[in-house]
Amino acid sequence: MHILYTITDGKYGGAQSHVAQLLRDMKVRGYTLSLVSAHSEGWLIAEAKKLGVQVYTNPYISNSFNPFSALRAYRLLKKQIKAISPDIIHCHSSYASAYTRAVVRKHIPTIYTAHGWGFNIGMPALKRTVALTMEAVLKRYTSTFICVANFVKELGMRYGIVSDETAMVIYNGIEQTNDGDVSRSGAPYEVLFIGRLAAPKRPDLLVEAYQLLDSGVQAQLRISIIGDGPQRSALETQIKQAECEDNIVLRGALLRDEVFGTLRRAHALAFLSDWEAFPMTILEAVASGIPVISSNVGGISEILTLTQDTLVENTPEAVAAAITSFVDRASGMSWSEKSRHNTEILEQQFSLSHMLEQVHDVYKQTQQAQ
Repeated sequence: MHILYTITDGKYGGAQSHVAQLLRDMKVRGYTLSLVSAHSEGWLIAEAKKLGVQVYTNPYISNSFNPFSALRAYRLLKKQIKAISPDIIHCHSSYASAYTRAVVRKHIPTIYTAHGWGFNIGMPALKRTVALTMEAVLKRYTSTFICVANFVKELGMRYGIVSDETAMVIYNGIEQTNDGDVSRSGAPYEVLFIGRLAAPKRPDLLVEAYQLLDSGVQAQLRISIIGDGPQRSALETQIKQAECEDNIVLRGALLRDEVFGTLRRAHALAFLSDWEAFPMTILEAVASGIPVISSNVGGISEILTLTQDTLVENTPEAVAAAITSFVDRASGMSWSEKSRHNTEILEQQFSLSHMLEQVHDVYKQTQQAQ
């Protein structure tokens, strides 16, 4: 069986990590694999090439719609898919999946993993309307929808995009390690923010919350913001004006292994965002055995209620209260106990092996249905 994966961005991110997991597993199972991306370079592209996966570049696929580029993307993708001649196509990311489904029109079985809808709650109204219209047209060209959380499936059902017959929930999975057993020292407690410095992420909210903390709590904290993006300059100004440069550090974008290493040494993750589906960063923090303070958006509650972590509304006051509570508990916290609890949850519902087996079952059922 020849499986073609399509995705817009080749740089590292949650969807890219997920596709890399699939490529590794399906390669071991003996399938022929191809990948189409808008990028000729990036973390996922490098991972695919290491595996011997044939990579095709379609530079006209873009998150910003231009009618001339759209026509070029459509024509090139049509040629690429004809040349590849896959048995199954598995789409990831909104724009790549839109072009793919428009080209294929279900003549080849097409699976779409919705890592989050373009009409997600909290997104700008115009963008939501365009995305919803697009999905309403393209749903007929989708053999199966895989939703990464119950929230994603329920939102799709609310707007008539998916149904119980066309969609299933397969949670993102992560390989459990013993990272949570790493020894962690006492104060200052390092709280991480990891994410691109652009919407929907809210590192600015973390800075605002820090300003509301009691001076004694502030003295016990070190906040590290990992990531880069268009909002970095504004964030630098905000930190400088708040006079908290000594306690809030912008570390820029780090390599994937460096991010994991930082998670293993940190004391907590603050994940603040206006909208999400089911972010891999949350799973990575849980696997590292650290507490998580997160915005209560998307499907995040589907794991954090199980791990007994903290969900907050997106206000400085709520985030400040959660951080204060964490610092109060940190001195007496059993990191090994937290790690064991998290490991049990991951093994029960969010293991990588379980996710891969479920996706493989979808492939087999899709092939048998033809």
